[in-house]
Amino acid sequence: MCPDRRVNTLKKKSEFNRLFSNNQIYRCRYFKVIYRRENTGKLTFAISISRKTEILATKRNKGKRRIRMIIKKISGKGPPGATLLFVPTKSMLDPKTKFKEIEKEIHEFFRKISKSQ
Repeated sequence: MCPDRRVNTLKKKSEFNRLFSNNQIYRCRYFKVIYRRENTGKLTFAISISRKTEILATKRNKGKRRIRMIIKKISGKGPPGATLLFVPTKSMLDPKTKFKEIEKEIHEFFRKISKSQ
């Protein structure tokens, strides 16, 4: 496991409570993002896939890996000072869903919230 992999992730309950207290929501076909802009200057995120969405842990983990890889790949283009909570939908976890489609949706989300700042 890479030591710097989890540096910019939400961990504490207080961080999640702060996110839920004053947030905005972005919805698309593959996921919902609950986000908040802050003056921290760094992008922090978390991924939550409930068991209700997908019973098999292997599929939930694959969904998390996909989102992590995309965020790692485009983190320089993301909005600085944003806190994000990704909640994937069942359609994202479908084996027929292409990685490029998910990547395109996350790019579109980053472009939208960067524009609105």
